[in-house]
Amino acid sequence: KLLQVCRLCCSLTGICYSPINLKVCGRFIDRIVLHVRDPRGALLSWAHHVNRLQKLHPNGIESTIHPIPDDFPSWPLSDQLDWHIEHHLVSLVGWLRQWLAVSQAQSPIRILWTSHEELANNERALFDKIINFFEVPMDRVDFQTPEKTMEVHYRSGEINEWSVVFSMNQKARCADIIGKDLLERFNWPSG
Repeated sequence: KLLQVCRLCCSLTGICYSPINLKVCGRFIDRIVLHVRDPRGALLSWAHHVNRLQKLHPNGIESTIHPIPDDFPSWPLSDQLDWHIEHHLVSLVGWLRQWLAVSQAQSPIRILWTSHEELANNERALFDKIINFFEVPMDRVDFQTPEKTMEVHYRSGEINEWSVVFSMNQKARCADIIGKDLLERFNWPSG
């Protein structure tokens, strides 16, 4: 339950990297999985998710740290992406940079970094890696691949879908925000 709370805090607010929260979490857990995705792919997925939420809740959506403008649903996707780049992408990169700082500092919590690419390329291998990290005996695992449907927020899962959707200007802006160091660190394409 605490791990779910930590994951929720991290994904919605990015606060779990603070020293006090790490100290509190360190009293209850000794390891955590940080699953990362190229921020451009995460941004595109988020843009579609926000649009889907807006259709489901036209009177306003909650649970986002960047409230969208009132007329946002009427904007073309390209303009929506520009807005997300300036707001959501900046938050994603900040979250990632702060977790990198945590992983390089002395932390009571061991961190296993996993990636969307691992998930997309070999789901079972990724879950085996996580299971081994948590030292769960394999005979206690019943691996069942979930259906990939919108009921579980599965839209496409394409690794580099952003590269065919984003304009050249959007690609350049994203690369500037992400930074060459992160692109190289995670072996993400430069644009």
